[in-house]
Amino acid sequence: TGVAGPERNGEQAQCLAFSDDGIRYAKYGGNPILRGDGLSADRKDFRDPKVWAEGNTLRMLAATKDSLGGKINIYEADINRPADFALTGEIRREGTGYMWECPDYFTLDGMGFLLFSAMGVGLKKGLDQDNLSYISRLKEKNLAGRLIADPPERMDWGTDFYAPQSMNGPGGKRIVIGWLRMEEPLPGCQWTGMMSLPREAFLREGEIHYRPVLSPSSARTAETPLSQTGDTAVFAYDGESVYDIRISPGANEDVHLSIGDGSALSVSRSCTEGNVTLRRRNGRGSFDYYACPAPQEKASDIRVILDNSVCEAFIEEGRRVISAVFCGSPESNRIVCSFSGGESAVEVIRLRKKSPGKIDDSEKK
Repeated sequence: TGVAGPERNGEQAQCLAFSDDGIRYAKYGGNPILRGDGLSADRKDFRDPKVWAEGNTLRMLAATKDSLGGKINIYEADINRPADFALTGEIRREGTGYMWECPDYFTLDGMGFLLFSAMGVGLKKGLDQDNLSYISRLKEKNLAGRLIADPPERMDWGTDFYAPQSMNGPGGKRIVIGWLRMEEPLPGCQWTGMMSLPREAFLREGEIHYRPVLSPSSARTAETPLSQTGDTAVFAYDGESVYDIRISPGANEDVHLSIGDGSALSVSRSCTEGNVTLRRRNGRGSFDYYACPAPQEKASDIRVILDNSVCEAFIEEGRRVISAVFCGSPESNRIVCSFSGGESAVEVIRLRKKSPGKIDDSEKK
């Protein structure tokens, strides 16, 4: 996406570049190849092309908006004439935000799935928290014409997971990675934002699920509790390793997982409320609170991945996920898991990160 300067009022357009190796690119001399016309595509909000090849056809989805709200435009081009994209259709769902961003499309078991991030649909309590990422089925297999997306569902029940994109993984798996955005740096950090863990998207009984993809080369250690009573287990936490925590609740049993006293981060399951909640301290020194459904009648297992300042909680075998960046503290030196009865089980696996190797000048380039 190219963004014009003040002379064109910041208009957005789609541009083309060529590469033989994926490293060095040459820009096409006829850029831009598509401009917003103010009708089919907005002039200032027209961005995020997702391009892939199907045989000799290039397909592209691009995000934009009109008077009815956000939508995705569909374009096609001959693979030998990539500058000649033509509009062939659109995808929309009225009442789902005023602008859509970062489209993605893939199929699972013959079903089409559209990923998009909608602006103006969320909590409206912070800089980014009114923007959420969704996944929606597309009944039509042919991406052309006026398509109406099925009612979308949230891809993540926090507000930090945004702009997810997918790719083919080993064995035909569909891998999704999102941007974990941050409104401002955490205390002591000179950076904002990072990528989520890769997630494999898969279908189970017709419903989309996700599972984290962790490096098989990491050194894995099953942690022994520092202390354990009938309803509470305490584990060491160093704030540097990755922790893979798996909780199997007993029937009708509440669960509470926290770092230290829970002032930085806690994840809880409530049978009475029928949900799983995440509470985190943010970079402003205040707290955010997120909840997703977890029906009492189901054994809602919880898998929590902790990585220094990131928590990704996978609930009910990945049927739902809550992700959040949080602000820890020097006192956060233990993981505490407590239950309302004695039937639950918890396993904590520590994955040590490899130290980054030295980067030589050729790698930097």
